[in-house]
Amino acid sequence: LELGNDTTICTGQTLVLNAGAYPIIKWQDNSGNQTFTVVDSGLYFVQVTNSQGCTSSDSILVNVHSPVIELGNDTTLCNNSILLLSASGNFVSVVWQDGSTNTIYAVNQSGLYFVNVTDPAGCTAGDSINVFSISEPIELGNDTTICNNNTLQLNMTGNFVSIVWQDGSTNSTYNVTQSGLYFVHVTDAHGCTAGDSVIVTIYSPVVELGNDTTLCSRATLPLSAKGNF
Repeated sequence: LELGNDTTICTGQTLVLNAGAYPIIKWQDNSGNQTFTVVDSGLYFVQVTNSQGCTSSDSILVNVHSPVIELGNDTTLCNNSILLLSASGNFVSVVWQDGSTNTIYAVNQSGLYFVNVTDPAGCTAGDSINVFSISEPIELGNDTTICNNNTLQLNMTGNFVSIVWQDGSTNSTYNVTQSGLYFVHVTDAHGCTAGDSVIVTIYSPVVELGNDTTLCSRATLPLSAKGNF
């Protein structure tokens, strides 16, 4: 009677043990079939009795094995950041979703990423991770000019937990009445940051008709509207 050498099978596989054609067969769980199907790790043994009443027995140690690969929980990636996924371990094969085979995979945009690995025993496993990329639009607009005594309102509405303007104020809007460089720095709920700036110029037209003057009777004086326009 020979059940074979101790062995390893992969998770999801089965191993069929065969005790042979004997009148009496007794496995470790007291079952009496000629074959026994193994799906879990453990020590398996059988005792058989032939027609002359002679007995024989054997045992086998079976290890059910699966490689472990863990890419981590689904996560959020700030704009322009990089997430390094690792599939390092005792693997003979590493294959990512795009067919690449390095143990490290660099992620810089949203998507579903997954990897399949094979260990020296030929067992396979895989894992996947959803990566969400945050890029909240930050736009104060183009550099601009406004007329004297007018107001330009800069607006920074969005899903932000922090808004800080160049003067330290934290309102979602900022009223511009003077020429200068204006900028804002924001942080969203994921801890991602961004900023933008705008140059505003205040413009005031100047017109000159000249000094007050006196004209002789019936004389004329040409007036010219000269200025920065």
